[in-house]
Amino acid sequence: MTHEQITFAEKIPIAPIKGIIPGYDHLTQKSVLAFLYTYENYFVDFDWFVKADDDTYLIVENLKKFLNEQNTSEPITFGYNYKTVVEKGYQSGGASYVLSRESLRRFYEAQKDRMPDCQQDGGSEDIEIAKCLRTKGVYPGKSLDKQNRELFHPFTFVDHFRGSFPDWLQQYAENPLRTHYDCCGDESISFHYVKPEEQYFMDFLLYRTHPKSNII
Repeated sequence: MTHEQITFAEKIPIAPIKGIIPGYDHLTQKSVLAFLYTYENYFVDFDWFVKADDDTYLIVENLKKFLNEQNTSEPITFGYNYKTVVEKGYQSGGASYVLSRESLRRFYEAQKDRMPDCQQDGGSEDIEIAKCLRTKGVYPGKSLDKQNRELFHPFTFVDHFRGSFPDWLQQYAENPLRTHYDCCGDESISFHYVKPEEQYFMDFLLYRTHPKSNII
């Protein structure tokens, strides 16, 4: 990293979570410890708790609007739904997923109870988190708009628009895959595998470009 990047990184308010082992192979541990830390320090401060990767682009305004219509007292999660592996499916970690306050409480309880399906590390992070949540009756909710278009996306917008999907997605996706402008809801919340320069590009288009519609 350059000196400028290091200086910038030092300003990011990263929680001082102890015991985390660096590396992609320990994503489950990172998420478990992060959720436990969040429960112990921020549970009463927020209604919803979001897990996202560093290459996930979140449109926070749309996320807030979507969650404002949901009930955080229900044991429910939202994200991009896969229909396999775990009871009633699980949600893509890369597309980001959201836990209600009740879901976080039950996850914390399951971890403290040392439930057999609650891994501390190893496996696929999104699958392991889902398995643990199921032990306490937490299940995925519907994360589509009124036209049944996805709001959370496990790939980039271009991938979804073109239909450039890996073969396994057709098998795993809970909902039918759609392309072109039907690929993504007007109030989409997240995209995954978004490179740093692409995140700047999306930020520019969403927040810094202002089309003038009153010019003839």
